[in-house]
Amino acid sequence: KNIDTIYLAYSGGLDSSVLVHCISQLLCKDERAEGIGSAIDTAATLRMQAVALHVNHGLQIEADSWQQHCEQTCQLLGLDFNTVKLQLDEDQLKQKGVEAAARDARYKWFFEFMEAKNSALLTAHHQDDQAETVLLNLVRGSGVSGLAGMREQAEHGGSMLLRPFLNTPKENIWHYAQQHQLQWVEDPSNISAEFLRNRVRRELLPLIDSIRGGASKILVRVASNMRDVEGMLEELAESDLGGKVDCRQNPLDGSYCLSIDQVKNLSESRVVNVIRYWLKVLGLQSPARLTLLELARWCLGKDSEKLAHQLSDGWFYGYRGTLYYVPNGEQEWIETAVWSELSKPWVMRDGRQLTMRSQARSSLKTKDLEIVSLSRQDKCVCQDGSIRTLAKLLQDHRIPGWRRSNLWGVRSGSDVIWVAGIGRLLSAKDFHLEYQR
Repeated sequence: KNIDTIYLAYSGGLDSSVLVHCISQLLCKDERAEGIGSAIDTAATLRMQAVALHVNHGLQIEADSWQQHCEQTCQLLGLDFNTVKLQLDEDQLKQKGVEAAARDARYKWFFEFMEAKNSALLTAHHQDDQAETVLLNLVRGSGVSGLAGMREQAEHGGSMLLRPFLNTPKENIWHYAQQHQLQWVEDPSNISAEFLRNRVRRELLPLIDSIRGGASKILVRVASNMRDVEGMLEELAESDLGGKVDCRQNPLDGSYCLSIDQVKNLSESRVVNVIRYWLKVLGLQSPARLTLLELARWCLGKDSEKLAHQLSDGWFYGYRGTLYYVPNGEQEWIETAVWSELSKPWVMRDGRQLTMRSQARSSLKTKDLEIVSLSRQDKCVCQDGSIRTLAKLLQDHRIPGWRRSNLWGVRSGSDVIWVAGIGRLLSAKDFHLEYQR
């Protein structure tokens, strides 16, 4: 892949300090970092631009001094440096805990900052981190994907996530830091028994290593085997879906859908595998296995006709032969507004917009249109000339229940001519409104 800019996740700790030093030396002097990571040598030959990124969560008293240390180090190494102060969302803290909430916030900022498609984010995860991740996921009861651990390369939108040290032992990184007399910061949270990962690192992994030497290498090998298994399961799911996943979002509620016809003849286990793969392709987190089983049973007609399952970040609904995933998000509340410049889109606050084809404007009774909130009792003139309540139209068009709140549409004079989720109502020639994100 053509990458012209690499971004370095730089906390100021030992591992990321070695990462930024390696990159600076390789880009400037064309040296090689023996025993550190072959992927980094590639960066030198390509002469990429390197930018260090630092996130200050303010979780420790020393956070500001760590930020200053990172900035000064980058100045000495001749690397561009960017930083941000991010306060963690209270709801995210309650749902995920400090570690996960902070990690998610960091990566969200990293990739938002990067923007460019020809870019890559490098992190300093190493072999011992991989072993800890596999063991941690095992303790948590993870499946194949969790036991596959971290990937050396992964795509994120149009960017790449690279972990060049992933096959490098922590010991090698330590020796490199000593050899080059690097300075780094020590985060006290890394030794706190409050976090499960620290207990796995400091207690469980050494215990396993005392029973069977080389535990880290063994666990890394397990991860490699599980990635092979995961790849085969994904190939099976892709085949079961006919090689195609519908990634389109409904503009009304941002929902994604999976037709039951695609999976109704599969076994329960294969349906679970398909749903997990479907969510992964959409970039969504897979729920717990019990939830996946519930969804699979509904798809196979083994459970009740109605399905509504809430997760922390959205809802699963089953409706008329289709499984929907609807992410959380406040629905747009429409206040009456006049749409007078019909040649320009009418843009909602969340970025969705209405556009009208030019040939449609001449068929309207009025020069201006109104964007209005609707009630289920509003009367609408249909294409066959009949007048029906909106409630009846919603039923006739099989609009799912969760889409029947905050109804809104377009009015021309006294006629409701378009309803979000249904489309045009009048039979005006060539009339068409397009609604999109």
